[in-house]
Amino acid sequence: MKRGFLNKMTKKEQSPSSDPTGSPDPSTASAEKTSKGKEEAPEERTETVINLLYGNVEDPPALFESAAKVYNPNLFKVVIKSPDPEDNPEDVLLITNIPPRREDVPPDPQGHSEWIVRASTKPKVINHPGFPQALRIINGPPAYEIKETPDTMVGGGVFATRDIKAGKLIFTERPLIVAPRYIDLPDPQSFQDLEPYTRERLLQLLMMRKFELLLKLAMDRMDEEDQNAFLALRNCHKEDGSGPLLGILRTNGFGINKLYDGEERTDRKLYTGVTRIGSRINHNCTPNVIYKFSLPSFSFQFCAITDIQAGEQLFFSFCVTDQSKAERHAELAPYGIICNCRVCEHATPETDKLRKEYQRRTRQYIAKVQQWTVMVIDDSPGSSRNVLNEERLEPILVLRDALREERLQYTDEYRAILWNVHLFYKKLGMGVKANAFLEEFSALNRGSSRQ
Repeated sequence: MKRGFLNKMTKKEQSPSSDPTGSPDPSTASAEKTSKGKEEAPEERTETVINLLYGNVEDPPALFESAAKVYNPNLFKVVIKSPDPEDNPEDVLLITNIPPRREDVPPDPQGHSEWIVRASTKPKVINHPGFPQALRIINGPPAYEIKETPDTMVGGGVFATRDIKAGKLIFTERPLIVAPRYIDLPDPQSFQDLEPYTRERLLQLLMMRKFELLLKLAMDRMDEEDQNAFLALRNCHKEDGSGPLLGILRTNGFGINKLYDGEERTDRKLYTGVTRIGSRINHNCTPNVIYKFSLPSFSFQFCAITDIQAGEQLFFSFCVTDQSKAERHAELAPYGIICNCRVCEHATPETDKLRKEYQRRTRQYIAKVQQWTVMVIDDSPGSSRNVLNEERLEPILVLRDALREERLQYTDEYRAILWNVHLFYKKLGMGVKANAFLEEFSALNRGSSRQ
């Protein structure tokens, strides 16, 4: 699972090469190659990945000012309007609100979202079955509260006010703002006037400038209460050239996998959303919360993926967790996070190896268990009843215990182990043990079913 704003943006260029020069991940690269393979070679357009700056960047204000001299913000097309279905050129960016907000109708008590969206993508929501849909009502007092944490680096966090079972919906909310995770940029012509800055550095600053201008247009349309909620969120990008609004978006955005530009979903075509409550959930490499996004209600839904005790802090992972400590920390660097969670503090070469290999090992063990559970059982000497015994499960149970120790119970692999071991014990007629594994699987699966 992964949270956050894509720290790479793209600039479309004419290029004789058929391969992208970069991609956020291998799956994205393969998806792009498939898409591009359908085009005629002479007309092909590739996307150059531009990494956004982060960290303490030397003299960003001066560079930003220099870059602004060659970039006219009026070059990009923006239309501010209501989200009523209308014909617009596909390359136009719209700044609108969801659900539709009209002067003659009272505001929706469940909130509105400001949405920066390409005109061609807007119908995916407006025409989605069930839109517009109300948010799901959760009875009783809130199961969460926002309060200060002992960690002065992160400040506030979200805490459970009562025990929450895995699979339970904790809260749902519409985002304050939703925006594309990448933007296109007209190619400046006057780079020779901006030495000694490199072309890539200029593009980085120009993209951030354009994004800041777009966010300012959207922010100006928000209610004062929503503006204050957005501006109160943490900003990890104060020294890299990001404007104040882009910095908050990069720090607090949740990727929306169901909402993307075009026909094929790739990492760079997705949208990101910032929320009032959810964006205050802090990082941990052993998350207890996951979210999904509903297009009909245009809302985030946050639910427990493990049992959470009253007073426990809610955590989400901002990085991919099936990698080493060093790799996780590298992925967290753009957020300004140095993770000191339990698994990072106790990380060893053995635990790093486990995190990188447990998926493959689980597949191998489960393939064997599934073969055993379809064996025909009879009571004759040498039958499979005599061949099948608990000793065969030892390697997969050792792996299960290692995943528990590493707090990876929320993973698909851990649940798969529980389910298949349950079937194995059921095959042997060992109902008590089978039911124990089934009960744990069912509890964890309630959480995963809301992803």
